[in-house]
Order: sequence, then C-alpha cells, then structure tokens
Amino acid sequence: MATVVVYNYTVFDQGKLIRLPSKRTADKIAQIGGQVIWETAQSVDESELREDGRYLPKQAKDDEGEQAAE
Repeated sequence: MATVVVYNYTVFDQGKLIRLPSKRTADKIAQIGGQVIWETAQSVDESELREDGRYLPKQAKDDEGEQAAE
C-alpha cells in the first residue's frame, strides 16, 4: 500500500481557532480552509484514512471513540 503524509491542523469554528484531534493530508486541509501545522507531519498507510480523508491517531480514537466527529 501507498503511504501518505498527514498533519494536524487548525480551523475557525464559530469565530474561534481550534485544533482538531484528527490529521489530514495538506491537500484535504486546504480544501476545508484549514491551516497546516507542518511540524506534526506523520507518514501513514493510505488505507488508514477514513472515507472523508481524516486519519485519527490512536490517542484521538482512545479519547473520543471510533465515531469521533468533526
């Protein structure tokens, strides 16, 4: 399988800048109008991405469950 690089990111939500627990590729972050946090780069297998392009690191899954929503 192919690997992709995913990043943490910030987005504005209801007038506040927030950092979400999921990671996405830089292209997907740009599509949603987010800001990449470049120093959080992580290579993952492409098969680990959800259908919507998100990657949930193990800690986020543990904290929020498999059904974590954004």
